[in-house]
Amino acid sequence: MNWIVASALMFFSSVCMYLLVRRCAMMKVPQELQNIAMFLIPLVFYLPLSFFLTCHWL
Repeated sequence: MNWIVASALMFFSSVCMYLLVRRCAMMKVPQELQNIAMFLIPLVFYLPLSFFLTCHWL
């Protein structure tokens, strides 16, 4: 993956996370759930992505 694709992916995911946080704030979701979502959502997305991009057998 070149740096332009990685930058675009990071920008798009940051915008999505910002919109998710704003939506959660409007829906009055507890702060604890917002915090765990800010950790788990990117983890679930980027961990498999990094694994599959570093494996050269794919």
